[in-house]
Amino acid sequence: MEQKIKFAIIGLVGLLLVSFVIILQVSNSRQSLERQLDGANSENASLRKQADDLFQQKRRFDEEIGSLKNEINKTSQENEDLRKKYDLVERAKEDLIGQIKSLRGKISAPQPASLALPQTGDAYWGEILRAKTELEFQVENLRAELRNLQINNEQLQREKSAWELDLASL
Repeated sequence: MEQKIKFAIIGLVGLLLVSFVIILQVSNSRQSLERQLDGANSENASLRKQADDLFQQKRRFDEEIGSLKNEINKTSQENEDLRKKYDLVERAKEDLIGQIKSLRGKISAPQPASLALPQTGDAYWGEILRAKTELEFQVENLRAELRNLQINNEQLQREKSAWELDLASL
C-alpha cells in the first residue's frame, strides 16, 4: 500500500507539475493575447483618427468643389452677358456703318479738301466714344443746372405766396 500511496503522490505531483506548466502556458498566451488586443485597439484608434481626418478633408474638398462650381457658373454667366453685350455692340456698329454709308450716298455736294475723311477702325470708334463722353458730361451739367433752377423756382414761388398772403392781410 505504501507503493500505491507513493505512486498516487508521484502521480499527483506529476499532475500538479503538468497543470502548473499548462497554467504558465495559458498565462503567457493570455498576456500575449492582451498585448495583441492592446496593439489592435491602439491601431484601431489611430485608424479611426485617420478616417476622421480623411472625412474632414473630404468635406473641405467637397466645399471647395462647390465653391469652384459656383465660381465657374458665375464666370460662365458673366461670359454669356459679355457675349450678349458684344453682339449688341456689333449690331450697333453695323447699324452705324450702314447709316454712315447711307449718309455718304445722300451727300451730293463735294466735300472741301480741308475736311479729313472719316476714320475707320479703332481710331474712329475712339473718337465716337470721346464725343459721347463729352456729350454725356454736358447733359449731366445741364441736368444739374436744371435741378438748381427748379429749386430756385420753388423758392421763388414760396416767397411769392408769402408776399401774396402779406398783401392780402394788408
